[in-house]
Amino acid sequence: MAEPDFSEFDDWLEEETGRWPYRWKNKRRSSKQKAIVERNAALLLQRAPWQEKVDRFEAALASIDDEAERQKQRSRFRIHFDRYKFGKAPKGHDFSGYRFPCSTRFDRATFGAGGVSFDNATFGDGDMSFHNASFGDGDVSFHNASFGDGDVSFHNASFGDGSVWFDNASFENGDVLFGKASFGSGDVSFDFASFGHGDVSFDYASFGNGDLLFGFASFGNGDVSFDYASFGNGDVWFDNNSFGNGNVSFDYASFGDGNVSFGYASFGNGNVSFGKASFENGNVSFGYASFGDGNVSFDNASFGNGNVSFDYASFGNGDMRFTPKSFGAALLSFQDSETAGSLFVTGHFPDGANFARLSVGGTASFSDCVFAEIPDFRDAKFDRPPEVARMDVPKPKMRRRRFISGIWVRQLVRRWPNRRLKHSSWINRFGLFSVATDPDDVAKFRKLKAMAIAANDHERDSYFFAREMMAKRGVETTGFWPLLLDSAYALLSDYGRSIAPPLYGFIASFVLFAAFYSGMLVDRVGMGLRLIFSLEYSWHNALPFLNTLFRFALRPEDYASGFELRLKQVQETIGLDFDWFVLASVVQQLFGGVLLFLLLLGLRNKFRLK
Repeated sequence: MAEPDFSEFDDWLEEETGRWPYRWKNKRRSSKQKAIVERNAALLLQRAPWQEKVDRFEAALASIDDEAERQKQRSRFRIHFDRYKFGKAPKGHDFSGYRFPCSTRFDRATFGAGGVSFDNATFGDGDMSFHNASFGDGDVSFHNASFGDGDVSFHNASFGDGSVWFDNASFENGDVLFGKASFGSGDVSFDFASFGHGDVSFDYASFGNGDLLFGFASFGNGDVSFDYASFGNGDVWFDNNSFGNGNVSFDYASFGDGNVSFGYASFGNGNVSFGKASFENGNVSFGYASFGDGNVSFDNASFGNGNVSFDYASFGNGDMRFTPKSFGAALLSFQDSETAGSLFVTGHFPDGANFARLSVGGTASFSDCVFAEIPDFRDAKFDRPPEVARMDVPKPKMRRRRFISGIWVRQLVRRWPNRRLKHSSWINRFGLFSVATDPDDVAKFRKLKAMAIAANDHERDSYFFAREMMAKRGVETTGFWPLLLDSAYALLSDYGRSIAPPLYGFIASFVLFAAFYSGMLVDRVGMGLRLIFSLEYSWHNALPFLNTLFRFALRPEDYASGFELRLKQVQETIGLDFDWFVLASVVQQLFGGVLLFLLLLGLRNKFRLK
């Protein structure tokens, strides 16, 4: 078989056109290269002659029986449109359906206003480059375009304010590069686009305020990177996306006020990272997304006031780290999500957090989380005890409840039938108690307490117990006396957690009762005896067991302590009025016993004594 004749295609043959300037350097082309570009562009702007030449080129290649040799011959050719100025076109530049049979470059090419269409264009194997190309303000469309196995580069390309469409475009196994590309205010769509196993990069790309759409797009096993990309205020949609096993990275990416959604997206086994990414006030959703066995990280990301949702998401065996630098006044939700690996959540969350029915197979840590609202962990399941150290959760919201017996109200109404006593302000002020406003808070704190108990975190256990008791007020703790006892327990010891209130109460009761005893002896005994006896008598009553200890201490049969002598002297001096001392001492001993018990309980809980 005769050798194919490629002489007609010298303008496309690299070895005949000389070494072209590097596309990232602003060096001049030779006069020969300029002429080649002019001839290629003139032919491209005529649909029929262009297609006829492509047909002849394909026929020449087809005459080579060996596929490897055929591809080798194809790789020798590259079509150049470098730096060509296509100018304005009122109806746009229409290259729809064109075929580009080999490597093609539009590096630094300029397209004027009027739009550019490569709809249904076919690019053969070999590199395809629009490096540094500049498009006008019309729409730019590569709808349903097909790219071969070479690299595809729109690196540093500039798009105007028209919409940009790569929907349904297909890329084979070369790298796809949109690094530093800039898009205007129009929408940008890669819906249903298909990428091969090469790397896909949008690093440092900037998008305007139009929507960015990657719905139902599919990626191969190469890395996908949007590092340092800047998104405008439009919505960003990666819904139903399919990522391969390569790494997916949005590190340092910045999102505007639009919503960001990866709903139903599927990630492979590569790592997924949003490290130090920033989100403004739009909602961020990974609802129903599925992740493989790679690590997922939001380390030091910052979020605005939009809600962040991982509802029904599933994570593989890797670590999921949601440790943002800042989080706005929005809801964080992991409701019904599940992870086979570990989950680490840390940060300050000014609004609600929902972890209801969360399931974690590995380690779960919520240490150092600060929640401004009570987080919901109801029905969450942990294969290992979760870490809750130093977790800060607010007290339940309370309201003042006017408590008064219904019997008393009815009696008062019968006595003064013409008055609306049920709504009387002086009746409603009787018996003020703080009661919880949300009945669900009881179950929320009960779950938090169970998590702390499972982790043997005694400090958080007592912390959540105290808040659970508050949440039960008016919900499970009802009635005047139960509420009174609960309020006293909280006031005097913070539900057994604090030693300061009972200690201060003990000191205060000692001083007040000593003052009472001293007042009873004014003008009856001398000042010296009065002060010494009052302090001694109050001290013995404040610590009732002291009397028992002294009573059983070894001493001579007729021995009497100084206190006993002074007690006898005072009794003889005031006679029957000493009954008031006895009554006051009983009250003091009861009160002192309660305070002493609460003090010991606080010490026991503080140091977790068994």
